[in-house]
Amino acid sequence: MGGGSANNPESKTRQSINLTVIDPEAFEGTDYYYKEIERFKNRVKKSKLHPGFKEIRFPGERGLKQLKLSQEKGVDVNSELLSKLNGIALKYRMEEIK
Repeated sequence: MGGGSANNPESKTRQSINLTVIDPEAFEGTDYYYKEIERFKNRVKKSKLHPGFKEIRFPGERGLKQLKLSQEKGVDVNSELLSKLNGIALKYRMEEIK
């Protein structure tokens, strides 16, 4: 079958999804939930590293670290790209970057 047939019930291959939403307030409360999440994260981080690895990271952690660094120190842009960006800025009457 062609593209877009993943949800066709007659297709041999299909996809499915399960989304479970749980309100921590219905149990021990949000404060307890976040406390337990931090405890879990700390336990995972203290796990023994596989040889050849320097740290244990959670999904998105590297990107968030890079975003913070970029916000604090800026982003290096070569002169060719900077010239193109400034051309776009001028076109839309925006301030040039020096």
